[in-house]
Amino acid sequence: MKIVILAGGVGTRFWPMGRTTRPKQLCKLLSDKTMLEETRQRFQNYPPEKIYVSTTQVLEKSIRELLTDIPAENFIIEPACRDTAPAMGYVATYLNQQDPDEPIAFIPSDHKIGQVNKFLNSLKEAEKVILKTGKLLDISVRPFSPSTTLGY
Repeated sequence: MKIVILAGGVGTRFWPMGRTTRPKQLCKLLSDKTMLEETRQRFQNYPPEKIYVSTTQVLEKSIRELLTDIPAENFIIEPACRDTAPAMGYVATYLNQQDPDEPIAFIPSDHKIGQVNKFLNSLKEAEKVILKTGKLLDISVRPFSPSTTLGY
């Protein structure tokens, strides 16, 4: 399974801490690491060549400096900022040309994951289901309130 860390964003929802050049994933909120570094750390046992980063031209340099172990060719630079769904579609199209049968997990770079082992086990099980059925699978948390910005 290919892991795609979604690290675009424009920093407007997290103002005043978030900025265009430093959105939430580049902030140190929960530890001495940025949220992006924490996301990468969750996949420390994955081979770096299986990890991709989707980001924007504005953030590319900063993110490359933080994720030095990710191969340069695994950075996918979005041609324009158009939010999450178009970014995922762009990356999926790109990766499908490399290997159309390998599952892809899209991982936001600005989320707190409390139970990392449970999360990683969920991804392993999801990969099995995807390979067996050929279907899309969405892993999410149960919402506790309505949110139009999050799609529920």
